[in-house]
Amino acid sequence: MSKTNETDKIYKCAFFTSCKENTFKCTMCNKELSCTGSGYTNFKAHIIGSNKDKHGNYEELLNKYKQSILDKEKQHSLNSYYGTPTARLYFGWLEYVIGTNQPFNCCDNEIVRKFTRLDAICAKTLITYMEELQIVVQDKIAQLLPNKFGLLLDGWSTGNSNHFIGLFAVFGNMNNERQHLLLRMAQLPELSNQNAQNHRDYIIESLAIYNKNLHNILFLVGDNARVNGAIADLCGKNLIGCASHLLNLELKALFETPAIIIVIEKVSQLMQKLKNNNASGRLKRLTELKPIIKQDTRWSSTYNMLSRYDELSKYLNSRFFEKNLIDEKYFLSNDEEKDAIQLLKYLKEFQDATALLQKNDLTMLEARFILDEVINKCPTMANRLSSDAYILHNSDFTNGIVKVLQGGVITESEQNALIPFLLDNTDNINAVDVTVDDSLVARVAKKAKITISSSKLYMNLEFVPPTSNVVERFFSIAKNVYTDIRRSMSPQHLEAVLFLKMHLDKWNVPEVQTAINNRKKSKKFNNVCDILEYDDDNNIHDADNNVNDDSGITSMLDISNIDTNDISTMDT
Repeated sequence: MSKTNETDKIYKCAFFTSCKENTFKCTMCNKELSCTGSGYTNFKAHIIGSNKDKHGNYEELLNKYKQSILDKEKQHSLNSYYGTPTARLYFGWLEYVIGTNQPFNCCDNEIVRKFTRLDAICAKTLITYMEELQIVVQDKIAQLLPNKFGLLLDGWSTGNSNHFIGLFAVFGNMNNERQHLLLRMAQLPELSNQNAQNHRDYIIESLAIYNKNLHNILFLVGDNARVNGAIADLCGKNLIGCASHLLNLELKALFETPAIIIVIEKVSQLMQKLKNNNASGRLKRLTELKPIIKQDTRWSSTYNMLSRYDELSKYLNSRFFEKNLIDEKYFLSNDEEKDAIQLLKYLKEFQDATALLQKNDLTMLEARFILDEVINKCPTMANRLSSDAYILHNSDFTNGIVKVLQGGVITESEQNALIPFLLDNTDNINAVDVTVDDSLVARVAKKAKITISSSKLYMNLEFVPPTSNVVERFFSIAKNVYTDIRRSMSPQHLEAVLFLKMHLDKWNVPEVQTAINNRKKSKKFNNVCDILEYDDDNNIHDADNNVNDDSGITSMLDISNIDTNDISTMDT
């Protein structure tokens, strides 16, 4: 890119946001510009050209944007060069191994060492400071967590009988944007017991790492399983059932109807046969498309399978595909093929709803609109998708959140359910209900639905997530890390790798330096304690000379003056 093009590009970055494909909106006048090429001249011309009267202070804003870029570059430079050479070395290896899913012993590999600029360290050292760094980042996250937040939880079972629980904190930041932070992904305290009490103990144990407890929790979000409801009851919190899970349950029930089962099973059997060596080899000559097999756990895989059949059908029916490679009974008849295409079209809107529920910033109100649209298309799905469905843990809680976001009216029971969301300066919900307690208006309003001003009573509830999809996506990342060749990794090391991977933006050379310093202080303290012993009266004695010298011991225990920057004697 030329220097002139780079100069023009800053106008696009500073004053325009992408609103749709190849279209950008000016943040100062809201005018939309289309850009299909690689140039940026039109963005600059818009700002300084004929619309200059609407962009009067653009120079000041442009200078602020340039300064922010310089500040970021300066901070990155400080992060890169702050710390001792050893800290920068350890950071380099940790970032490489964790960021690119490399095995721990790659730093012992001669070929890797040959093509890297990093000096050699051993895998044991890498693991040691990875664990120390995890503690440093946990302390950093403890400072980022607000006093009140929600918890998202879900479970993940691996192929070698390990079961992990993912735990995320969710809260609204200063810009009222939803923020998720991974708190922990570990095994339950009692490995052989997955009851609600064991999960509660896990939550309490995890919160203690960040100096938090159940009083700091506003709500839980998870699948609509009974155990999650029991966990919420034991914790004394309300559970928000994952909207994506509710839709998945209803669609799985839909697929159990006899007419649909026949079509799905016929397509599924054909897809299985198309994966055979001979059939797949012939199909590869005609198209790069591959057969898709449905999975029982996700309904969308059934939709994808039907969609792929629709794409492959023209190749399967062509004269170039040898049908004798597969038994004729597995091919769909003309009527069955029409049924499959019709089912695919019917499921298209459900697929769209599923995709919308995957949005990171989806609010409870938006999720309610989506589920209501699904019910309009298929009324029988109201069994689990309605606002008062039997499967919901507390419909007053979820409906109250929706109504506050909508600016609607809430009932007294919904008011009571929303007490955790009251602003700190509001003692009770009746503070703004009525002015005269014993009046007829007050008595009628108490029995009827009462309009509440959410801006006066409640915190901004847009941060409350309607799904636990964040945890599901995290487990997809975990699967890419915990591959077959890394199954020997201990659960503790897997947790450390995933924790640091999810928080790559929260550690750099300074945090690694802190980990080194903490490690050195800990080793120094342990070395001092190793040469001490206590008698029956709890008097400290020198283990070698048996001398009770308080002044000497005090000087030995004084580790506040340890030179943490001197790491030349640190063993690896």
